[in-house]
Amino acid sequence: QRFRGGTKAHEQENDEFDGKWMRREGDLDAESPVSDAGMSEMVKRVNELASKLHLDNIEIVTDTSMLEGNKKNAKGFYNRKTGKISIVVANHNDLADLEKTVLHESVAHHGLRKLFGEHFNAFLDNVFINADADVRKRITELAAKHGWNFRTATEEYLAGLAEDTDFENAKKTGWWEKVKRAFLDMLHKIAFDEYDGDVLTDNELRYILLRSYSNLKENGEHNIINAARNEVMKQKLLANDKPKTAAEKALDAIRQRVMELFEQAGSGEFTGKPKSIGRLSGEGKALLEKLSSQRFKEFVDFMLNPSDLNHIRGDHYGENEKNPGNNIPLTDADIMNLVDVINQPDGILYGIDKKDGRKLFFFLKDAGNGLYNLTEVCSTKKGNITGKSFFKTKKKGINQRVMEITDSLLPTSVTYSGEFLSSGAKLPNIFDIITVR
Repeated sequence: QRFRGGTKAHEQENDEFDGKWMRREGDLDAESPVSDAGMSEMVKRVNELASKLHLDNIEIVTDTSMLEGNKKNAKGFYNRKTGKISIVVANHNDLADLEKTVLHESVAHHGLRKLFGEHFNAFLDNVFINADADVRKRITELAAKHGWNFRTATEEYLAGLAEDTDFENAKKTGWWEKVKRAFLDMLHKIAFDEYDGDVLTDNELRYILLRSYSNLKENGEHNIINAARNEVMKQKLLANDKPKTAAEKALDAIRQRVMELFEQAGSGEFTGKPKSIGRLSGEGKALLEKLSSQRFKEFVDFMLNPSDLNHIRGDHYGENEKNPGNNIPLTDADIMNLVDVINQPDGILYGIDKKDGRKLFFFLKDAGNGLYNLTEVCSTKKGNITGKSFFKTKKKGINQRVMEITDSLLPTSVTYSGEFLSSGAKLPNIFDIITVR
Protein backbone atom coordinates (compact mmCIF):
# COMPACT_ATOMS: atom_id res chain seq x y z
CA GLN A 1 0.00 0.00 0.00
CA ARG A 2 1.45 3.35 -1.06
CA PHE A 3 0.57 6.37 1.07
CA ARG A 4 1.69 9.99 1.20
CA GLY A 5 0.35 11.88 4.17
CA GLY A 6 1.50 15.45 4.90
CA THR A 7 0.65 18.54 2.87
CA LYS A 8 2.88 21.55 2.45
CA ALA A 9 2.14 24.85 0.78
CA HIS A 10 4.42 24.22 -2.20
CA GLU A 11 2.90 20.75 -2.66
CA GLN A 12 -0.60 22.24 -2.60
CA GLU A 13 0.33 24.48 -5.52
CA ASN A 14 1.28 21.43 -7.58
CA ASP A 15 -1.86 19.44 -6.78
CA GLU A 16 -4.68 19.25 -9.32
CA PHE A 17 -8.20 18.80 -7.98
CA ASP A 18 -11.21 17.87 -10.05
CA GLY A 19 -14.20 19.54 -8.37
CA LYS A 20 -16.50 16.91 -9.82
CA TRP A 21 -14.78 14.28 -7.72
CA MET A 22 -14.94 15.99 -4.33
CA ARG A 23 -16.93 14.61 -1.44
CA ARG A 24 -20.36 16.31 -1.34
CA GLU A 25 -23.14 16.77 1.18
CA GLY A 26 -24.85 13.42 1.54
CA ASP A 27 -21.65 11.46 0.93
CA LEU A 28 -19.89 9.64 3.75
CA ASP A 29 -18.52 11.96 6.45
CA ALA A 30 -16.55 11.78 9.61
CA GLU A 31 -19.62 10.62 11.53
CA SER A 32 -20.20 7.70 9.16
CA PRO A 33 -16.76 6.48 8.08
CA VAL A 34 -16.09 3.50 5.84
CA SER A 35 -15.91 0.31 7.90
CA ASP A 36 -12.58 -1.49 8.28
CA ALA A 37 -13.86 -4.29 6.04
CA GLY A 38 -15.07 -1.78 3.47
CA MET A 39 -11.77 0.09 3.61
CA SER A 40 -9.81 -3.11 3.07
CA GLU A 41 -11.99 -4.03 0.09
CA MET A 42 -11.50 -0.57 -1.46
CA VAL A 43 -7.72 -0.67 -0.94
CA LYS A 44 -7.65 -4.10 -2.55
CA ARG A 45 -9.67 -2.85 -5.55
CA VAL A 46 -7.38 0.16 -6.11
CA ASN A 47 -4.34 -2.11 -6.06
CA GLU A 48 -6.03 -4.54 -8.49
CA LEU A 49 -6.86 -1.73 -10.93
CA ALA A 50 -3.40 -0.19 -10.65
CA SER A 51 -1.89 -3.56 -11.49
CA LYS A 52 -4.25 -4.15 -14.43
CA LEU A 53 -3.53 -0.67 -15.80
CA HIS A 54 0.23 -1.01 -15.21
CA LEU A 55 0.29 2.12 -13.03
CA ASP A 56 3.06 2.48 -10.48
CA ASN A 57 2.26 6.06 -9.50
CA ILE A 58 -0.94 5.53 -7.49
CA GLU A 59 -0.89 6.28 -3.77
CA ILE A 60 -3.70 5.14 -1.47
CA VAL A 61 -4.87 7.43 1.33
CA THR A 62 -6.87 5.79 4.12
CA ASP A 63 -6.72 8.50 6.78
CA THR A 64 -8.06 11.97 5.87
CA SER A 65 -6.93 13.44 9.21
CA MET A 66 -3.46 13.75 7.71
CA LEU A 67 -4.77 15.86 4.81
CA GLU A 68 -5.38 19.61 4.70
CA GLY A 69 -7.32 22.09 2.60
CA ASN A 70 -9.03 20.76 -0.53
CA LYS A 71 -7.33 17.42 -0.11
CA LYS A 72 -9.40 16.62 2.96
CA ASN A 73 -12.59 16.31 0.90
CA ALA A 74 -11.02 15.17 -2.37
CA LYS A 75 -11.71 11.70 -3.73
CA GLY A 76 -8.52 11.88 -5.75
CA PHE A 77 -5.84 14.34 -6.80
CA TYR A 78 -2.69 14.52 -8.91
CA ASN A 79 0.63 16.13 -8.04
CA ARG A 80 2.39 17.52 -11.11
CA LYS A 81 5.75 17.71 -9.32
CA THR A 82 5.87 14.08 -8.18
CA GLY A 83 3.68 12.62 -10.92
CA LYS A 84 1.68 10.77 -8.25
CA ILE A 85 -2.07 10.11 -8.29
CA SER A 86 -3.57 9.95 -4.81
CA ILE A 87 -6.81 8.05 -4.24
CA VAL A 88 -8.52 8.93 -0.95
CA VAL A 89 -10.48 5.74 -0.33
CA ALA A 90 -12.06 7.07 2.87
CA ASN A 91 -14.02 9.67 0.87
CA HIS A 92 -15.84 7.13 -1.31
CA ASN A 93 -19.31 5.67 -0.88
CA ASP A 94 -18.75 2.30 -2.53
CA LEU A 95 -16.68 0.40 -5.08
CA ALA A 96 -18.50 1.95 -8.05
CA ASP A 97 -17.70 5.43 -6.71
CA LEU A 98 -14.07 4.39 -6.19
CA GLU A 99 -13.69 2.95 -9.70
CA LYS A 100 -15.04 6.20 -11.15
CA THR A 101 -12.29 8.20 -9.42
CA VAL A 102 -9.52 5.80 -10.45
CA LEU A 103 -10.67 5.90 -14.07
CA HIS A 104 -10.98 9.70 -14.22
CA GLU A 105 -7.66 10.43 -12.53
CA SER A 106 -5.84 7.83 -14.64
CA VAL A 107 -7.35 8.93 -17.95
CA ALA A 108 -6.69 12.61 -17.24
CA HIS A 109 -2.97 12.01 -16.79
CA HIS A 110 -2.23 8.96 -18.94
CA GLY A 111 -4.99 8.64 -21.55
CA LEU A 112 -7.02 5.61 -22.59
CA ARG A 113 -4.51 4.41 -25.17
CA LYS A 114 -1.71 4.01 -22.63
CA LEU A 115 -4.01 2.52 -19.98
CA PHE A 116 -5.93 0.00 -22.06
CA GLY A 117 -3.53 -0.80 -24.92
CA GLU A 118 -4.94 -3.38 -27.34
CA HIS A 119 -8.30 -3.26 -25.56
CA PHE A 120 -8.59 0.40 -26.57
CA ASN A 121 -7.66 -0.45 -30.16
CA ALA A 122 -10.42 -3.08 -30.20
CA PHE A 123 -12.85 -0.47 -28.82
CA LEU A 124 -11.96 1.99 -31.61
CA ASP A 125 -12.33 -0.76 -34.22
CA ASN A 126 -15.80 -1.66 -32.89
CA VAL A 127 -16.85 1.98 -32.89
CA PHE A 128 -15.77 2.45 -36.52
CA ILE A 129 -17.36 -0.80 -37.72
CA ASN A 130 -20.70 0.03 -36.07
CA ALA A 131 -20.81 3.62 -37.32
CA ASP A 132 -23.31 4.55 -40.02
CA ALA A 133 -22.14 5.56 -43.49
CA ASP A 134 -22.10 9.30 -42.72
CA VAL A 135 -19.95 8.90 -39.58
CA ARG A 136 -17.54 6.52 -41.33
CA LYS A 137 -17.22 9.07 -44.13
CA ARG A 138 -16.32 11.82 -41.63
CA ILE A 139 -13.75 9.58 -39.93
CA THR A 140 -12.26 8.58 -43.30
CA GLU A 141 -11.99 12.26 -44.27
CA LEU A 142 -10.16 13.03 -41.01
CA ALA A 143 -7.73 10.17 -41.67
CA ALA A 144 -7.04 11.37 -45.24
CA LYS A 145 -6.68 15.03 -44.22
CA HIS A 146 -4.14 14.42 -41.46
CA GLY A 147 -2.47 11.24 -42.72
CA TRP A 148 -3.79 9.28 -39.73
CA ASN A 149 -4.81 5.66 -39.45
CA PHE A 150 -8.50 4.93 -38.83
CA ARG A 151 -8.02 4.39 -35.09
CA THR A 152 -6.49 7.83 -34.54
CA ALA A 153 -9.15 9.43 -36.74
CA THR A 154 -11.90 7.60 -34.82
CA GLU A 155 -10.42 8.82 -31.51
CA GLU A 156 -10.37 12.40 -32.83
CA TYR A 157 -13.98 12.14 -33.98
CA LEU A 158 -15.12 10.76 -30.60
CA ALA A 159 -13.33 13.57 -28.77
CA GLY A 160 -15.17 16.04 -30.98
CA LEU A 161 -18.53 14.72 -29.77
CA ALA A 162 -17.90 16.58 -26.51
CA GLU A 163 -17.82 19.89 -28.32
CA ASP A 164 -20.24 19.89 -31.25
CA THR A 165 -23.77 19.02 -32.28
CA ASP A 166 -22.78 15.69 -33.85
CA PHE A 167 -23.47 14.20 -30.42
CA GLU A 168 -27.21 14.80 -30.74
CA ASN A 169 -27.23 13.07 -34.12
CA ALA A 170 -25.21 10.17 -32.67
CA LYS A 171 -27.86 9.81 -29.96
CA LYS A 172 -30.71 10.04 -32.43
CA THR A 173 -29.38 7.28 -34.70
CA GLY A 174 -28.56 4.94 -31.79
CA TRP A 175 -24.83 4.89 -32.63
CA TRP A 176 -23.88 6.54 -29.34
CA GLU A 177 -25.43 3.66 -27.39
CA LYS A 178 -23.18 1.26 -29.31
CA VAL A 179 -20.16 3.42 -28.45
CA LYS A 180 -21.16 3.38 -24.79
CA ARG A 181 -21.70 -0.38 -24.73
CA ALA A 182 -18.32 -0.99 -26.40
CA PHE A 183 -16.63 1.30 -23.87
CA LEU A 184 -18.25 -0.53 -20.93
CA ASP A 185 -17.19 -3.87 -22.43
CA MET A 186 -13.61 -2.59 -22.48
CA LEU A 187 -13.82 -1.47 -18.84
CA HIS A 188 -15.21 -4.83 -17.75
CA LYS A 189 -12.38 -6.73 -19.47
CA ILE A 190 -9.84 -4.76 -17.45
CA ALA A 191 -11.64 -5.26 -14.09
CA PHE A 192 -13.85 -2.19 -13.64
CA ASP A 193 -16.60 -4.58 -12.56
CA GLU A 194 -18.83 -1.98 -10.86
CA TYR A 195 -18.96 0.36 -13.85
CA ASP A 196 -22.20 0.02 -15.81
CA GLY A 197 -24.67 2.10 -17.82
CA ASP A 198 -26.13 3.58 -14.65
CA VAL A 199 -22.77 4.73 -13.28
CA LEU A 200 -21.42 6.02 -16.61
CA THR A 201 -23.49 8.96 -17.86
CA ASP A 202 -23.41 10.18 -21.46
CA ASN A 203 -21.70 13.46 -20.55
CA GLU A 204 -19.15 11.67 -18.39
CA LEU A 205 -18.15 9.40 -21.27
CA ARG A 206 -17.92 12.40 -23.61
CA TYR A 207 -15.59 14.11 -21.13
CA ILE A 208 -13.46 10.97 -20.66
CA LEU A 209 -12.99 10.61 -24.43
CA LEU A 210 -12.14 14.29 -24.82
CA ARG A 211 -9.75 14.32 -21.85
CA SER A 212 -7.99 11.18 -23.06
CA TYR A 213 -7.47 12.58 -26.55
CA SER A 214 -6.28 15.90 -25.13
CA ASN A 215 -3.69 13.97 -23.14
CA LEU A 216 -2.53 12.24 -26.31
CA LYS A 217 -2.11 15.56 -28.16
CA GLU A 218 -0.38 17.20 -25.18
CA ASN A 219 1.92 14.19 -24.80
CA GLY A 220 1.41 14.34 -21.03
CA GLU A 221 2.85 17.86 -20.72
CA HIS A 222 1.13 20.44 -18.50
CA ASN A 223 -0.06 23.43 -20.50
CA ILE A 224 -2.01 26.34 -18.98
CA ILE A 225 -4.08 26.94 -22.13
CA ASN A 226 -4.99 23.27 -22.50
CA ALA A 227 -5.73 23.02 -18.77
CA ALA A 228 -8.12 25.98 -19.06
CA ARG A 229 -9.80 24.44 -22.09
CA ASN A 230 -10.27 21.13 -20.25
CA GLU A 231 -11.74 22.97 -17.27
CA VAL A 232 -14.27 24.75 -19.53
CA MET A 233 -15.36 21.46 -21.08
CA LYS A 234 -15.55 19.79 -17.66
CA GLN A 235 -17.89 22.51 -16.42
CA LYS A 236 -19.96 22.33 -19.59
CA LEU A 237 -20.41 18.57 -19.46
CA LEU A 238 -20.24 17.63 -15.79
CA ALA A 239 -21.30 20.61 -13.68
CA ASN A 240 -25.00 19.70 -13.88
CA ASP A 241 -24.59 16.03 -14.76
CA LYS A 242 -26.94 14.64 -12.13
CA PRO A 243 -27.11 10.91 -11.39
CA LYS A 244 -30.14 9.12 -12.79
CA THR A 245 -33.10 8.36 -10.58
CA ALA A 246 -34.18 4.80 -9.86
CA ALA A 247 -37.05 5.21 -12.34
CA GLU A 248 -34.71 6.43 -15.09
CA LYS A 249 -32.32 3.55 -14.45
CA ALA A 250 -35.19 1.07 -14.64
CA LEU A 251 -36.40 2.45 -17.98
CA ASP A 252 -32.82 2.41 -19.32
CA ALA A 253 -32.67 -1.28 -18.38
CA ILE A 254 -35.85 -1.96 -20.37
CA ARG A 255 -34.51 -0.03 -23.38
CA GLN A 256 -31.34 -2.11 -23.34
CA ARG A 257 -33.44 -5.26 -22.99
CA VAL A 258 -35.48 -4.33 -26.07
CA MET A 259 -32.35 -3.58 -28.12
CA GLU A 260 -30.73 -6.87 -27.09
CA LEU A 261 -33.83 -8.89 -28.00
CA PHE A 262 -34.11 -7.05 -31.33
CA GLU A 263 -30.49 -7.91 -32.19
CA GLN A 264 -30.83 -11.49 -30.93
CA ALA A 265 -33.98 -12.02 -33.00
CA GLY A 266 -32.14 -10.79 -36.08
CA SER A 267 -29.13 -13.06 -35.46
CA GLY A 268 -31.27 -16.11 -34.66
CA GLU A 269 -30.28 -16.26 -30.97
CA PHE A 270 -33.82 -15.35 -29.88
CA THR A 271 -36.36 -17.86 -31.19
CA GLY A 272 -39.47 -19.62 -30.00
CA LYS A 273 -41.43 -18.29 -27.04
CA PRO A 274 -41.87 -14.54 -26.44
CA LYS A 275 -39.98 -12.85 -23.59
CA SER A 276 -41.09 -10.26 -21.07
CA ILE A 277 -39.57 -6.78 -20.99
CA GLY A 278 -41.57 -5.54 -18.01
CA ARG A 279 -44.86 -5.59 -16.14
CA LEU A 280 -47.76 -3.18 -16.47
CA SER A 281 -48.30 -0.78 -13.59
CA GLY A 282 -51.57 -0.87 -11.67
CA GLU A 283 -52.60 2.48 -13.17
CA GLY A 284 -51.55 1.38 -16.64
CA LYS A 285 -53.56 -1.84 -16.40
CA ALA A 286 -56.59 0.07 -15.09
CA LEU A 287 -56.45 2.47 -18.04
CA LEU A 288 -56.30 -0.35 -20.61
CA GLU A 289 -59.18 -2.12 -18.86
CA LYS A 290 -61.24 1.07 -18.98
CA LEU A 291 -60.54 1.60 -22.68
CA SER A 292 -61.30 -2.01 -23.67
CA SER A 293 -63.99 -2.93 -21.10
CA GLN A 294 -61.97 -6.07 -20.37
CA ARG A 295 -60.60 -7.55 -17.18
CA PHE A 296 -56.93 -8.52 -17.15
CA LYS A 297 -55.24 -10.94 -14.77
CA GLU A 298 -53.56 -9.55 -11.66
CA PHE A 299 -50.08 -9.20 -13.16
CA VAL A 300 -49.75 -8.47 -16.88
CA ASP A 301 -46.38 -8.63 -18.66
CA PHE A 302 -45.49 -6.85 -21.86
CA MET A 303 -44.00 -9.46 -24.18
CA LEU A 304 -41.88 -9.34 -27.34
CA ASN A 305 -42.03 -12.15 -29.87
CA PRO A 306 -38.99 -12.89 -32.09
CA SER A 307 -41.16 -13.22 -35.19
CA ASP A 308 -42.74 -9.81 -34.52
CA LEU A 309 -39.33 -8.20 -33.99
CA ASN A 310 -38.13 -9.66 -37.28
CA HIS A 311 -41.26 -8.36 -38.96
CA ILE A 312 -40.38 -4.87 -37.67
CA ARG A 313 -36.81 -5.33 -38.91
CA GLY A 314 -37.89 -6.65 -42.32
CA ASP A 315 -40.56 -4.01 -42.99
CA HIS A 316 -39.56 -0.85 -41.15
CA TYR A 317 -35.90 -0.89 -40.02
CA GLY A 318 -33.30 1.12 -41.94
CA GLU A 319 -33.21 0.51 -45.68
CA ASN A 320 -35.82 -2.26 -45.26
CA GLU A 321 -38.66 0.26 -44.83
CA LYS A 322 -41.36 -0.95 -47.23
CA ASN A 323 -43.30 2.31 -47.39
CA PRO A 324 -40.74 5.16 -47.55
CA GLY A 325 -43.33 7.47 -49.02
CA ASN A 326 -45.34 7.51 -45.79
CA ASN A 327 -42.92 6.19 -43.17
CA ILE A 328 -39.51 7.13 -41.78
CA PRO A 329 -37.05 4.20 -41.49
CA LEU A 330 -36.43 3.11 -37.89
CA THR A 331 -32.98 3.44 -36.29
CA ASP A 332 -31.53 1.71 -33.22
CA ALA A 333 -32.56 4.73 -31.16
CA ASP A 334 -36.13 4.31 -32.39
CA ILE A 335 -36.12 0.64 -31.40
CA MET A 336 -35.14 1.62 -27.86
CA ASN A 337 -37.72 4.42 -27.90
CA LEU A 338 -40.40 1.74 -28.25
CA VAL A 339 -40.20 1.60 -24.44
CA ASP A 340 -41.16 5.28 -24.16
CA VAL A 341 -44.01 4.82 -26.62
CA ILE A 342 -45.41 2.13 -24.33
CA ASN A 343 -44.65 3.84 -21.05
CA GLN A 344 -45.60 7.42 -21.83
CA PRO A 345 -47.72 7.56 -24.99
CA ASP A 346 -49.40 10.73 -26.15
CA GLY A 347 -52.53 8.74 -26.92
CA ILE A 348 -53.94 5.20 -26.85
CA LEU A 349 -56.63 3.99 -29.22
CA TYR A 350 -58.54 0.75 -28.70
CA GLY A 351 -60.78 -1.12 -31.12
CA ILE A 352 -61.72 -4.43 -32.77
CA ASP A 353 -60.34 -5.10 -36.24
CA LYS A 354 -63.05 -5.26 -38.93
CA LYS A 355 -61.36 -8.09 -40.82
CA ASP A 356 -60.28 -10.63 -38.21
CA GLY A 357 -61.92 -9.53 -34.96
CA ARG A 358 -58.62 -9.00 -33.14
CA LYS A 359 -58.81 -6.70 -30.12
CA LEU A 360 -56.10 -4.10 -30.61
CA PHE A 361 -54.44 -1.25 -28.75
CA PHE A 362 -52.66 1.45 -30.74
CA PHE A 363 -50.05 3.45 -28.83
CA LEU A 364 -49.14 6.78 -30.46
CA LYS A 365 -46.34 9.20 -29.54
CA ASP A 366 -44.81 12.27 -31.15
CA ALA A 367 -41.33 11.36 -32.41
CA GLY A 368 -40.20 14.91 -33.17
CA ASN A 369 -39.70 14.24 -36.87
CA GLY A 370 -42.72 11.96 -37.18
CA LEU A 371 -45.22 9.89 -35.21
CA TYR A 372 -44.50 6.57 -33.52
CA ASN A 373 -47.13 3.88 -34.09
CA LEU A 374 -47.15 0.73 -31.93
CA THR A 375 -49.86 -1.85 -32.54
CA GLU A 376 -50.50 -4.39 -29.80
CA VAL A 377 -52.68 -7.45 -29.61
CA CYS A 378 -54.88 -7.24 -26.55
CA SER A 379 -53.53 -10.38 -24.94
CA THR A 380 -51.60 -13.59 -25.50
CA LYS A 381 -52.93 -16.99 -24.50
CA LYS A 382 -51.45 -16.45 -21.05
CA GLY A 383 -53.14 -13.08 -20.56
CA ASN A 384 -50.14 -10.89 -21.35
CA ILE A 385 -49.77 -8.12 -23.95
CA THR A 386 -47.46 -8.38 -26.93
CA GLY A 387 -46.29 -5.81 -29.48
CA LYS A 388 -47.05 -6.79 -33.07
CA SER A 389 -45.94 -3.89 -35.25
CA PHE A 390 -43.90 -0.73 -34.76
CA PHE A 391 -43.18 2.00 -37.29
CA LYS A 392 -42.81 5.78 -37.64
CA THR A 393 -45.11 7.71 -39.93
CA LYS A 394 -44.08 11.01 -41.45
CA LYS A 395 -45.27 14.14 -39.66
CA LYS A 396 -48.96 13.81 -38.94
CA GLY A 397 -51.06 15.05 -36.08
CA ILE A 398 -52.25 12.38 -33.67
CA ASN A 399 -55.89 13.21 -34.42
CA GLN A 400 -55.32 12.64 -38.14
CA ARG A 401 -53.67 9.29 -37.45
CA VAL A 402 -56.48 8.27 -35.08
CA MET A 403 -59.02 8.93 -37.83
CA GLU A 404 -57.03 6.75 -40.28
CA ILE A 405 -56.80 3.86 -37.80
CA THR A 406 -60.46 4.16 -36.80
CA ASP A 407 -61.51 3.39 -40.40
CA SER A 408 -60.11 -0.15 -39.97
CA LEU A 409 -61.99 -0.83 -36.72
CA LEU A 410 -65.58 -1.71 -35.84
CA PRO A 411 -67.16 1.71 -35.12
CA THR A 412 -68.93 0.60 -31.94
CA SER A 413 -65.69 -0.78 -30.46
CA VAL A 414 -63.51 2.34 -30.67
CA THR A 415 -62.38 4.20 -27.55
CA TYR A 416 -59.54 6.70 -27.27
CA SER A 417 -57.47 8.08 -24.43
CA GLY A 418 -57.61 11.57 -25.94
CA GLU A 419 -60.43 12.43 -23.56
CA PHE A 420 -57.92 12.15 -20.74
CA LEU A 421 -55.46 14.38 -22.57
CA SER A 422 -57.90 17.12 -23.52
CA SER A 423 -58.39 18.07 -19.88
CA GLY A 424 -54.65 18.63 -19.50
CA ALA A 425 -54.16 15.46 -17.49
CA LYS A 426 -51.33 13.09 -18.36
CA LEU A 427 -51.64 9.40 -19.04
CA PRO A 428 -50.23 7.25 -16.23
CA ASN A 429 -46.93 5.43 -16.69
CA ILE A 430 -47.76 2.09 -18.26
CA PHE A 431 -44.74 0.19 -16.91
CA ASP A 432 -44.33 -0.78 -13.28
CA ILE A 433 -40.67 0.18 -12.85
CA ILE A 434 -40.45 -1.73 -9.59
CA THR A 435 -40.93 -5.07 -11.34
CA VAL A 436 -38.68 -4.55 -14.38
CA ARG A 437 -37.13 -7.89 -15.34
